[in-house]
Amino acid sequence: MRRVRAARRNAFHPSWSFARAATRSLSTAFCLALTLATVACGYRVARHPGTLAEDAPRMLIRTLDNDSSEPGLERVVSEALRREWLRRGRYRLVSDPARADWVLEGRVLPVQVRTETLSSVVLAVEQTLTLGVELRVERARGGEATPHALPAASLRESEIYFASPDLEVGRKNRDEALRRVALLIAERAHDAVDQELAP
Repeated sequence: MRRVRAARRNAFHPSWSFARAATRSLSTAFCLALTLATVACGYRVARHPGTLAEDAPRMLIRTLDNDSSEPGLERVVSEALRREWLRRGRYRLVSDPARADWVLEGRVLPVQVRTETLSSVVLAVEQTLTLGVELRVERARGGEATPHALPAASLRESEIYFASPDLEVGRKNRDEALRRVALLIAERAHDAVDQELAP
């Protein structure tokens, strides 16, 4: 019985309240220090597309033509472009050509594949695929007739993947490599558009 009473007294000892208060104070101080350090280092929270100004340039990204033998690759690259535009928050994407200031369009070029190494132990082939696209941006309204062709050198990327004797595994590796390359090309394309349209 004495032990139970002693345990109850210890459970409500003032030192516990002090410890909890000190812990909360330290947590608050740490969060404040982390916030100040983040601001001092120049980091900023990514701007949501909804915060775009009303006069932000409106751009229509058309689904690209597919000149490759990869079915559906034009949708993969086009979606990567749209996601990159939304992530950057520089332009307002629209689907109606009548509301667009600029139109981005183009085509996916044939995918090039080169064998790098061959392993006779695991029967896996290391291959490099190269994906390129041709893009141009033109004014949708305002009377500008000459479209801006984006630099071809910045719109070509390569990725290494393993081709497996298992057709399903090999296709999955290839598709993942194509998606990664599409994301890189989208980043380069956005940079190139900014340079072309800079005042």
